[in-house]
Amino acid sequence: MRIKLAYIIICGFVFSCAPSKENELILQSIEIHESTIKLNNRVAGKILLMNSLLDSLREDKIYLKDSLAVLKQDYIDWESSIVDVPGHEVDHHDHPDPHGHDHDHDHAPPPDLTPEMVLEIQMDLNSQARQLDERAQTLMESMVKN
Repeated sequence: MRIKLAYIIICGFVFSCAPSKENELILQSIEIHESTIKLNNRVAGKILLMNSLLDSLREDKIYLKDSLAVLKQDYIDWESSIVDVPGHEVDHHDHPDPHGHDHDHDHAPPPDLTPEMVLEIQMDLNSQARQLDERAQTLMESMVKN
């Protein structure tokens, strides 16, 4: 709810100013960032579900434990690389925690990023999140397949 309220406030402020290329880039970045956070939550949920399935894996699927361990590490590495959109900091702690530790990552963007750079970063993070989500889905299907 806080995210949507902040988004509405930011949009109101941005649109109250003269439309500019910078404002459009920031709005695009916020939209992509919001999508990335949703993907983040979905991947975290899938990892938690797969963790709960580990004990019930058949002997011929034990190798999937290693695949899950690799996915979890890639997720942790990706999550630590998240960068917020300037002026639109998001609480990244509102999702399932598949790695069981506190979130100590600073997601604040460096102050010298241009709107173009911010958009590029958000697009890259979103692409990586989509890839993690696809990997998690494939792995989960392999775990539950007979």
